[in-house]
Amino acid sequence: MHPVFPILTVASVTVAATQQHVLLAPSSNTLPTTFIELSLHRHLSTNHCSILDQSQTTQPDRRLSPKTPAIVSEQRRDFNNFEYIKILGTSPASVTTLTTTLCPAGATPLQHTTVAYPPPTVKQLISSGPSSNRIDVVLMGDGYTRAQESLFFDDMQRLTDEMWDAGAFEEVLPFFNVWAVFVESRESGIGVGGVAKDTVFGLYRDGTELRGVYPSKPEVARAVCKATGPNACDFPSLIANDPFYGGLGGEFTIGTSSHTTGTLVLRHEFGHTMIQVGEEYDGGEAYRPYILNFTSTGDFQRWHLRITASGVETPDSLQVLLDGKKLDWTTSGDLDRHFSDWINNESGFSEGEHTLEFRQGYPPASPDAPIRQLCSVTLHEFGSQEEYHFSPDYIGAFPTFSLSGKKSYRPSHESCLMRNMSSPHFCPVCKEGLFLQLLRRVSLIDDVTTTCLGDKSVAKLHLLPFAHHRKKPVFGERYVITWFKDGEAVERLNGKEEIAVGSLEVVGEWSVSVRIDTPIVRSDPDGILESVQGVVWSRCGL
Repeated sequence: MHPVFPILTVASVTVAATQQHVLLAPSSNTLPTTFIELSLHRHLSTNHCSILDQSQTTQPDRRLSPKTPAIVSEQRRDFNNFEYIKILGTSPASVTTLTTTLCPAGATPLQHTTVAYPPPTVKQLISSGPSSNRIDVVLMGDGYTRAQESLFFDDMQRLTDEMWDAGAFEEVLPFFNVWAVFVESRESGIGVGGVAKDTVFGLYRDGTELRGVYPSKPEVARAVCKATGPNACDFPSLIANDPFYGGLGGEFTIGTSSHTTGTLVLRHEFGHTMIQVGEEYDGGEAYRPYILNFTSTGDFQRWHLRITASGVETPDSLQVLLDGKKLDWTTSGDLDRHFSDWINNESGFSEGEHTLEFRQGYPPASPDAPIRQLCSVTLHEFGSQEEYHFSPDYIGAFPTFSLSGKKSYRPSHESCLMRNMSSPHFCPVCKEGLFLQLLRRVSLIDDVTTTCLGDKSVAKLHLLPFAHHRKKPVFGERYVITWFKDGEAVERLNGKEEIAVGSLEVVGEWSVSVRIDTPIVRSDPDGILESVQGVVWSRCGL
């Protein structure tokens, strides 16, 4: 990769001819071609940090500049009272300075032991361009034996298709490469009750509830992820060979291969990881079920009850009663954890005390089946449509409450999968955030190649497959292309991805600006939607 201009990502320039070249003088403020990447765990109680990994990368971030030589590129809550932080910097000194600020109690390298694992088998499921200018997601399976290798790749292809081909990440597909990495486990499945099986990454459930899935061998996952090659492990993901709901965010995005809820969990956790947003559902950090007794003021006109339950695969295995009256409920037909909703738009609760009761109709048919469990309950009262908008397209400031009563805001009522995990889509605000967060790490320009055609010098842009290059077009999306010579736009070349100029005209400093106009992004105060590239011409016809 050639030197980059300040802030703006620049891809490499390939010169096909061997004649005399006119070079664009680099800016005095150019960034280096190699960057330092440091990942660490910060203990939330002590502010002491453990350094997990340090490596070099050629993939910059647009937030880096001579004035900002190091940034926090990723930061999110991990399990066991830790926070996962990734630092990107232009030099070891800049990374050390930022680490000292983030870790006032000190930072020490994690004590590493020799990591041994069977040789991995790597397949690329989505290839949209070079890893040096793409976002690489790596899906690594846990609890798949050698005999289940084909099952693993089938599961990963299914999850990938559901996420990117026609799912929540379809509109940002051109940013991504997706890899599947198989490493043999000695036992099939994952552990329960806090005890891992003999699997390559040691995934386990803390208890019996279908929710959190935790890694016991993160050092192995870090090593295996590097099997995809340089710059190709941006978002590592561990997928449990398990048919039921479960997952986790943090250093690794963790999910399961469940046919019913695997994609549902994975896209939600990737939303946390990539957009860097918190939970939009109420009480999102609670890890235990509960039953409600509540008091209503009688001032509201509508209500919405949502529950999740597992092991309720047959009719009447779960009974839900509101003030003694049984609510209609339909089983999903399987043992996995599922969401159920009751919405009353006609009337609210009367003033006074109310009860919400949950009963088991009869015990599970098999003692080996997952326990019949009520996993979560939320109940909301709402004002009229004039006071509170249910419309999925309405954007506003909707309150979200933690268990401690702390209030934050989300942009939509129930349309976003970060709020309603059964929704297949992000809301427009999360879509915009996702697009901008990804574009910070890549350039819209993959390359500018130059060749000779007779006495003409030809320059051709190679762009990320957005706008008219998309396989599935987004209405209203377009590239705006401007070529510059000596700092001034050459208007006759506007909009062209390939240009030809004479031998005299190439003399000077040339560059090209590419901006994407897309309905996905409404506001771009930092200029993320534009990439700039210098041009190294071939002097032809001499």
